[in-house]
Amino acid sequence: MMRVLFILGLVLGMSANMASAETVTVRSGAHEGFSRLVLDMPRQVPFRIENQGDTQHLIFAQEGLIFDTSAVFARIAKDRVTQFAPIAGVSGLSLSIGCDCEVDVFWATQTMLVLDVRDAAPELGTALGATPDDTLDIIAVMGADLTPITSIESKASVPADASFAVDLAERSAGQITAASLEVLLPNEQGVVPTERVSFARDQLTQQIARAATLGLLDTRPIREETQAQTSVVAAVSPVVQALPPNNNLHAERVVDRGILQPTKQAVQTASGQSCIGDQYFDLASWGSDTTFASQIGAARAALSGEFDRTPPDAAVNLARLYLFFGFGAEARQALRMAEVDLKTATVYGALAEILETGATRSSTLSGQIGCDAPVALWSAMSYEVLPPNMPAEMDAVLRALMALPTHLRRHIGPQLARKLVAGGRASAAERVLRIVDRIPEEPAAEQALARAEFSIAEGMPEGADADLEIVVDANAEGSAEALVKRIDTRLKTGRAVPPEMADLAGAYAHEYRDAPLGKALSRAYIEAMAASGDFDTAMAEATRLERDLSDAAKDTILATMLRLLTDNADDLTFLRIGTELSQTADRVSPETANAVAARMIALGFADLARPFVSPSTTGFPLQQRRLLRAEIAILASSPRAAQIELLGVEGDGADRLRARALSMLGEHLEAHAIYLSLGDMDAALREALLAEEWQQTVNIADPALADMVAASVATLSEDSAGVLARNKALLESSQSARETIDALLGARVLPTLE
Repeated sequence: MMRVLFILGLVLGMSANMASAETVTVRSGAHEGFSRLVLDMPRQVPFRIENQGDTQHLIFAQEGLIFDTSAVFARIAKDRVTQFAPIAGVSGLSLSIGCDCEVDVFWATQTMLVLDVRDAAPELGTALGATPDDTLDIIAVMGADLTPITSIESKASVPADASFAVDLAERSAGQITAASLEVLLPNEQGVVPTERVSFARDQLTQQIARAATLGLLDTRPIREETQAQTSVVAAVSPVVQALPPNNNLHAERVVDRGILQPTKQAVQTASGQSCIGDQYFDLASWGSDTTFASQIGAARAALSGEFDRTPPDAAVNLARLYLFFGFGAEARQALRMAEVDLKTATVYGALAEILETGATRSSTLSGQIGCDAPVALWSAMSYEVLPPNMPAEMDAVLRALMALPTHLRRHIGPQLARKLVAGGRASAAERVLRIVDRIPEEPAAEQALARAEFSIAEGMPEGADADLEIVVDANAEGSAEALVKRIDTRLKTGRAVPPEMADLAGAYAHEYRDAPLGKALSRAYIEAMAASGDFDTAMAEATRLERDLSDAAKDTILATMLRLLTDNADDLTFLRIGTELSQTADRVSPETANAVAARMIALGFADLARPFVSPSTTGFPLQQRRLLRAEIAILASSPRAAQIELLGVEGDGADRLRARALSMLGEHLEAHAIYLSLGDMDAALREALLAEEWQQTVNIADPALADMVAASVATLSEDSAGVLARNKALLESSQSARETIDALLGARVLPTLE
């Protein structure tokens, strides 16, 4: 047996570990000049790189990652990458390089980590046929010799496959220098502020380092005299002048984005996830105060482009306009009219789904609630149920909500408040509701529902009932859900449910029978019927709707039915329906079953109570159940069984049952002692009389009874000389005894014997 338990525990432990682990598939690909390794991660996970000669260790901060590297060398040779395997004991990979190569590691998407092992690049000028004097030499940010790549004497010698690199280098070098050093221009007083210098230094350090990694810049020491004569600001003019015109052609790689936009600060969450830009969420600027028809008409007219092709910009503008007015389905349709940029289509599609359904199945906005940016609002709205422990920038969420047009604020605000309440953020929900309440219009039903859920979360169900009534009476989209919450709230607080409310729940249950809300409505309808006192109808409807109810709903209905029966039903209805439900006693809570059994015992039906106290339980309900079992045994004339049930049970209730069991066994003196300790003098007197302990009787009886007992004891104990003398003494005391008995009968009634 122990061996079986050991094996079972081992299997369960292995299952738990496997459940917590996440598998990361590693793919590979061979390219001209580099080999690429791609890790399909579950999410962006922080990592570090440890260099150990020709081997680099990629260590992730998340434990439990399992790396599948079985297909790594299916598409690449072992020339650049000689080994790429998991590291034992940690979540990491070991990369061994067999060449003079450089390794670039970057996130291509939110879940795709890329490692490029590329051949070491030769000096850029020499590789493209330029003289050494024409190469770009950079040793430091401040005081560097920044020579643009446009100084290459001739592009004729540049290979065809390298021409794009030269054009990109020209534009990149100029944009890096111009954008990053623009902040170094003097102010009106002719002084460059210190903070601008620090900002420019940080920007140039980051961007030039990344440009050097891409091979766009060459880092070599420059001559001292050149360094002394070179000025960073002076280098700006020739670079900017050399920029080619901004023709309608754009191409960039993932890493190029950071180089071509150096002054744009990357906003990140606390976990390091990059935040989506503000330009995707500026809904207030996407429409105006003019009529809906005029704005939509103009936007749709712009869809007719050359050769009957819809311009992408026109489709995006129309989608934005629909989003401004809150039309999610129409916005998605507009995005499908043209080949819209993938990121734009993805983000706007998520916004459209949120406006249409209140949440989105897309993972685009997941985790962005931690951003100090407008995306935080839409990330919070993207969840069906907001994760309670996810870090959130609530100030950013509220700022974004305030920036919305009034009609969107009224539509989004109550939904956001409900999500926050469900996620355990009631204080944030209250702030949202204050923002919505300031809208100078009649509160909508959704707003009242949000206030009701907030009141329930704050432990004020009575206040929630009034708001829920508003929603129910509005006959709006959320009325059925509000009715369920109203019935549940009344049941939890012990308030009555009117019959008309139960009938309305039944009508909604039939209307929503094929919807997810239908099951909750059916449950609320049956419980409301029972709460209104119509137990027979509730039982009949529970049988009729049994197929539509989940097991959890059936158990909830059963528990509610028994609780209401015990508290409210008349004795006959209670016994009739309670007996019918006795076979399901193991499906209700021990507290409910004990309450049913206690009322049945009080009515004298111990056998009917037995099924409710038979299932095992633990804790305080077990102690109550043992007391009930002992009382059932006493009523069934089984005092020994009662004593067994009371073993180890303490308290006045247990002692009283022990005394009753002892009395049934004829041990009246012990029962007398227990009753005496409980302060029950009537029961103690009765047990003393049954035990014929006259002295104990005299000590606790009232004076009249004590006098009678004392006289009887004295008479019986006299030692007369003969029978005649003894009879004479009895005759002489008879008058006194009759007077004592008359006084006793007039003063009290003797206790009856059970």
